[in-house]
Amino acid sequence: MARVAYFQAFAGASGDMFLGALVDAGWPADELKAELGKLNLRGYEIEVRKAVKGTIACTKVDVKVEEERVERGLEDILAILRQGALSDPVRKRSEAMFRRLA
Repeated sequence: MARVAYFQAFAGASGDMFLGALVDAGWPADELKAELGKLNLRGYEIEVRKAVKGTIACTKVDVKVEEERVERGLEDILAILRQGALSDPVRKRSEAMFRRLA
């Protein structure tokens, strides 16, 4: 059975919002951290917690970076994906998503 998620992002959505929504929908936070750990990236920490803003409750995913922000272009991101230990289907979908965003 295929799973489909619809995001009604009428005011926009950031990467941490998408991650929080996926964890809230049932993706285990430990699995998220394990998948990100397959990339050859260091100097970051993932914090997952419950949050309430007004009448909205959600799962908040914060990505805390230890060093200065590094600007990366599409080719840099694709290289990170290719050098990581992601499964082939995950890597291909990730590459397609970043190409579309670019």
